[in-house]
Amino acid sequence: MSMLLIGFLMALPLVAAPVSAEEDRAAAESGILAAFDAYTAKARSGDVDGLLARGITPVVNLYHWDLPQIFEEEGGWLDDTIVERFAGYAHDAAQQLGDRVRVWLTFNEPNCFLGDGYGSGVHAPGKQVPMDVQRLAVARWARAHGAAVRAMRSVRPDFAISIALAGSVYVPNDESAIEAARERTWSVPEGNLW
Repeated sequence: MSMLLIGFLMALPLVAAPVSAEEDRAAAESGILAAFDAYTAKARSGDVDGLLARGITPVVNLYHWDLPQIFEEEGGWLDDTIVERFAGYAHDAAQQLGDRVRVWLTFNEPNCFLGDGYGSGVHAPGKQVPMDVQRLAVARWARAHGAAVRAMRSVRPDFAISIALAGSVYVPNDESAIEAARERTWSVPEGNLW
């Protein structure tokens, strides 16, 4: 995050801003997902410090659709080893930034990188697999979230940790359409895991 972007954020009525803590690709290519290395830590630390200096609460996002290719080749979200690899990465990030960051997101829009990555195939890894295989990917993701939360709380128990979900909200044109908008907002299409 550049100082220019931080300056822009200052012009907005913000109390919090996201910081991406994505892992170092070189370390990931060597097979280590717990790759919150010195370079990455320094870059994210600067982002965090820049936001804090301006009175903006950093919200660190650990994963935004960015699984390194080497892990996808080993099975991606269908490979059981991803759970502990992600937990190790989350632990390292918490150790490096946890003295200044209290609010964390383990995953950004899992319904997109899993549903659209393994279901419709419109996002990476671009697969269209049967529903039972999609459920396996979702199960691995859910376990990875839980393992990451436990790993991070071992560093600092008072962390606020969540997930950023994407969804649609339908707004009625007038009062007569309020119930229809509510139904559409909360409906789940058949075959949708989310």
